[in-house]
Amino acid sequence: MSRLHSVFPGLPLPRFASQPLPLPSPIPTPEQLRSIPILLEPSPADTFEPRFVINRARTYTVVGGSKPFVELTPEQQTFLAPSYQVIQTVAKRLSDQGYAVLTGGCPGIPHHAAWAAAPENSYVIHVSNPDWLHLKNDREGQAGGLYRPFASVDTGVARTQAFNRNSRVMIVAPGGIGTLEEIAVTLNNMYYGLPDAPDFVVFLDRQYYGALDRLFNQMIQSGMAKDRLKDKYAFVDVAPDRLEESVQAVMGYVTGALRPQQNQQPTYGNLLLRA
Repeated sequence: MSRLHSVFPGLPLPRFASQPLPLPSPIPTPEQLRSIPILLEPSPADTFEPRFVINRARTYTVVGGSKPFVELTPEQQTFLAPSYQVIQTVAKRLSDQGYAVLTGGCPGIPHHAAWAAAPENSYVIHVSNPDWLHLKNDREGQAGGLYRPFASVDTGVARTQAFNRNSRVMIVAPGGIGTLEEIAVTLNNMYYGLPDAPDFVVFLDRQYYGALDRLFNQMIQSGMAKDRLKDKYAFVDVAPDRLEESVQAVMGYVTGALRPQQNQQPTYGNLLLRA
């Protein structure tokens, strides 16, 4: 069995969650999710040079689907609303505590994280290659003060590597093929101990990503991966009537992984954005 963490009764709390965290902001309703403006103008970014210095020890990444919540069908909204709600709440509360979020600026679930965090705690890495503009960079956001445009890269894969070099935790929300690439690259970097790899991945949620958990177990059982793979990730349950518990679990993982160790000095991202 993998280390599958759940916040529901009868199963252990996340290993990083030692006590309840403060509740400074409420969880948004699905109606409030629909009111979030979509700022979409996929124009090429203008520079490959970093414009800000990120404290990697206080930064996490959010990846997930790029489809705006309002463009989902009613059935899809019902299924995915809890994940959007949890991500938006986590980003707001972590921002209030001084943590920064790094996203790709797409108008889907990561957009809700970028929107919820304070502009000074929200950074975006854009993809400038015209062939990759289906990634829907949220370019208008920078003009409106939604976030700080951190830098630009050529491709989605290069952006994932930049995410890894500039944050220590990745939250994976429901997403598609592009999100699978981000998962694979990140877990590979962590599993093989590559320099500047993140420390932990949080999957939100188990219902959506349960097949991945079974795949990871099969890899280990068949000898294709070592048991240490189980130390690199956790799954968090999400249910419409228990959103607060899910928020607390995700925040516990993120703040626990970013907690400074004794005598630890601040570390900063190593850009090297071009592959």
